Amino acid sequence: MAATYRPDKKVGLDAALTTLAAQAYGTALLILVATGLACFGVYCPFDARYRRG
Repeated sequence: MAATYRPDKKVGLDAALTTLAAQAYGTALLILVATGLACFGVYCPFDARYRRG
């Protein structure tokens, strides 16, 4: 993959998610990604509040 990387052909997050949605289990994968991002969003404030260091 890295050997064939072309910087002039780079895509953003929207194209990556569109490609993911076009896969056989695209909807399930998008739901999984969205759930993970939501869980991370809930975790971050708790981590910031209760971190000891």
